[in-house]
Amino acid sequence: MNKKEIYSNSFTKSTQTFSFEIVQNTNNEYSLEITDYNNSSPDSEINKVIILEESIKDFVSALNQSVKNLKELISKCIYTMDDRR
Repeated sequence: MNKKEIYSNSFTKSTQTFSFEIVQNTNNEYSLEITDYNNSSPDSEINKVIILEESIKDFVSALNQSVKNLKELISKCIYTMDDRR
């Protein structure tokens, strides 16, 4: 399947790189490809998640809720650690 890259963004933290690409296939359908490159060993591991156009709203909703919950857990943890001092 041929695809055209529309947008690309990435960041690296330590030995791990995350890449986000919006691509368009030959049927003019869009998808988001998230790739995780782990460069910590000679046998570098690559994981890819492809979110199809019809699933993007549900994916973003679930991701936003997960990030919100994670932020709440982190803030409670920091608050609890401050109480112990």
